[in-house]
Amino acid sequence: MTAARYHSPAFVVEFAIRMGSELSTVIESRMRQLGVPVDMIGIRRISGIDEGQAFVRFPYTQIGGNLNPAVNPAWRPGIALDHGVLDAAHPTMSNVASWSRSTTRLRDRVDAAIIHEYIEATLAPPEILTFGDRVGWLHLEAIRIAPDTRLLITERAREILRQYRTASGLAV
Repeated sequence: MTAARYHSPAFVVEFAIRMGSELSTVIESRMRQLGVPVDMIGIRRISGIDEGQAFVRFPYTQIGGNLNPAVNPAWRPGIALDHGVLDAAHPTMSNVASWSRSTTRLRDRVDAAIIHEYIEATLAPPEILTFGDRVGWLHLEAIRIAPDTRLLITERAREILRQYRTASGLAV
């Protein structure tokens, strides 16, 4: 039996729909400030996803997503965040206290998500791995190395990434 996919609360989704364009503009700007190449901002050629937007609504709340051509050569590299970044109670981050702390700003969550997705989209997994194993390897490797990024993210974002690494059992 497959576990149910998470959906953010209605107020989060409604806000994301109402402010989607503005959120995309702000997140794209932050991606550029952090050094994400312009041609990697947004996901392209995926049915149902707003082409080239930094903020999208994935079918299920994901926080972020990416395409890595090392997983599938037909993909163009790209990253995007979704309304999960607005959701302080997102279950993926339930063991990450700094994600939901009242003093954590949206910018902190955005920075953490951008770095995770950017690393995941740019790593080269071992060629011996199958498609699914490559995806899993990329995710875990991004969790492991993201807190040590040299990109100038907020200190709280770095804390989120460190706690995520520890909660995932990948402490260095």
